[in-house]
Amino acid sequence: GRVQWDLGLSALVDLEPAAQREFRAAVAPEASVRAGALRVDVTGYLGLSERTQQAGFGLTWGALAEVGVTLAQRVTLAARYAVVLRDAALVDDARRAVAQSQVATRRVGAEEEHEVGAAVDLRLPGVPVSANADVSWLRSAAAGRYTDGARVRVQAQLAWP
Repeated sequence: GRVQWDLGLSALVDLEPAAQREFRAAVAPEASVRAGALRVDVTGYLGLSERTQQAGFGLTWGALAEVGVTLAQRVTLAARYAVVLRDAALVDDARRAVAQSQVATRRVGAEEEHEVGAAVDLRLPGVPVSANADVSWLRSAAAGRYTDGARVRVQAQLAWP
């Protein structure tokens, strides 16, 4: 089939972000290529977050790559890989916040996170709804130690005409 491609750029600015949890600003370039039943999507991003324990900002950057195959008109299977990296200032700030609050959470202070997964997308006949499910293996690295976990997501998406 014919090769189709798309390029995009998303950006956001949050005037009152929650420090450490939301980006003050982010930019995300996107590229997509489709040929027949095969598609490849790649997205990168760079986010700027305010720190809570120290003055200034920290950076988070990452990427998502996904390869999908449409098996039938309404069913798509996909494999994906995602990575998230945080700069040392943001990681240190998160660890200080956890130490002060005595709250333990697995992902706070992670320098990097990797996710490998598989997904299925089912477009329902006669309605503008698709059902999505994916399962992923996660690996987080913090202070030289690795933590593994699993994630299962199920969602429905409504398409607006």
